[in-house]
Amino acid sequence: MSDFDLAGRLRRVAEDMNALSDQLRDATAAAHAREHRAADHDGYAEVAVDGRPRVTAIRLHRDTPQLHPDDLDDLLTPLLNDVLGQARAATRDTILAALPPQLRTDAERSADR
Repeated sequence: MSDFDLAGRLRRVAEDMNALSDQLRDATAAAHAREHRAADHDGYAEVAVDGRPRVTAIRLHRDTPQLHPDDLDDLLTPLLNDVLGQARAATRDTILAALPPQLRTDAERSADR
């Protein structure tokens, strides 16, 4: 019997890849299930997104003044930009954390480009 067992090594590589695939699937599902929120300082509006990121809720407080559409845009756009950025970053970080260290370093370098 040879010290070089190609079939055994390939089997271990395939098993490692399957385990990594399972870890990444679980991390992605967990990240997508998270909810992220942002609200304005005056308490007039709150927005929520999931980790995909998709908007799941926009709430206007009942005391929110009747706003012109441009003013409503000025209120909601920064909140949406903030919370969508939070969701993207959290999802990216969760998935990166699920990677083995060498792959994580390579993925972080690629993402920085």
